[in-house]
Amino acid sequence: MNSSRKDELHIQSIGTLAMDMLSTRQIAAIFGVTSRGIFVKFANNRMIFLSFENYRGPLTANLSEGAEHLSSVSTEETVTISQGEITFSKTGIQITTANSEIWKPSINTETPLPPIDRINLIRKIALDVQQLDRVLGRSEMLPILAGLPLDYENRDNRFQKMLTHIDKIRNQIALGDFLSLYQTTGMFLGLGSGLTPSGDDFVLGLTLSLNRWYSVFQPSNHLSIYNQKVVEDAYKSTTMLSANLIESAASGLADERLIWAVDFLATGKYPYSKILSGLLSWGNSSGMDAFVGMITAFSSI
Repeated sequence: MNSSRKDELHIQSIGTLAMDMLSTRQIAAIFGVTSRGIFVKFANNRMIFLSFENYRGPLTANLSEGAEHLSSVSTEETVTISQGEITFSKTGIQITTANSEIWKPSINTETPLPPIDRINLIRKIALDVQQLDRVLGRSEMLPILAGLPLDYENRDNRFQKMLTHIDKIRNQIALGDFLSLYQTTGMFLGLGSGLTPSGDDFVLGLTLSLNRWYSVFQPSNHLSIYNQKVVEDAYKSTTMLSANLIESAASGLADERLIWAVDFLATGKYPYSKILSGLLSWGNSSGMDAFVGMITAFSSI
C-alpha cells in the first residue's frame, strides 16, 4: 500500500548545491515560474531550480512526477525549507528529497585532444551551426573563432567591439594572464536581457571550461583570483540567476548539457548530435551563448 500523501511530490535527482540549500531550515521565495520549472530564491541570494525536465544540474532538483500540481504556483507565494522538504505556503504541497539521487558530474578521465584536432572539430561545429535556419545568440561569432573565412568588415560596431574583446580574452588565456582576464570578461556581464543575459552565458561557458578542464589550460594560481573576482562582479552587475550559475561554473559545475559540451570540446568523445541538441534545449539561446564562451577558451590554446 502506498502511504504517500496526494499533496506530496518527490525529487528524483538533486544537484549537490541544491541539496546543501535544502539542508537548513529557512524561508524562501518563488523567484520565477516557467513551463520548465520553478526558481526558488533564498535569503543569501542563492537559488535552486525545481525542474519538470530530466536534465540534471548542481542547482537543479528534478521532480519525478506531479508537475501539474504546481501549475497554480506564483511569485507571491513563499516556501518553507525544513529537513530536506519544501512546503508551499498557499497550497500546502510538499516536495521531499527522501530517497533522492544526489547528482554531481563525474571526473572525466579521457585524454584531451591534440590542439590541431580540436581546431578541426571546432571548424566542423561552426560550419554545422551556420546551416541552422537562424542565428542563435552569439553563434555568429563561431566562424571567426574557428578561423573560417568570413566577411565581417561590414558588420556593425557592436559586432566589431565584441570581437575585439573576445580576441583580448583569447590572448589573456594563452598568456595565462588571469589577473587581467576577469576585467575583460566583466564587460560581458549583464549584456543582453532575460533571466540569464547573453553575455552572462558567454562568461559561464568560458569559466566552466577553465575550471572543468584545468589540466588542458594549466593556468597559474591566479585562476582562483579570476574565479573570485568574476563571481563577485556577477553578483554586483547582473541577474541573481546568472550569478549563481557563474559561481557554480567557477567550481567546475554546470547543467549536464553544458558538461557534455565542454567535455566534447576537450576530448571529442561524446555523440555530436547529443551535444548540439542539448545546447539548443538549454534556454532560448543560452546554450549556444555558453558554447561560444567555451570555444573562446579552447581556441586560445
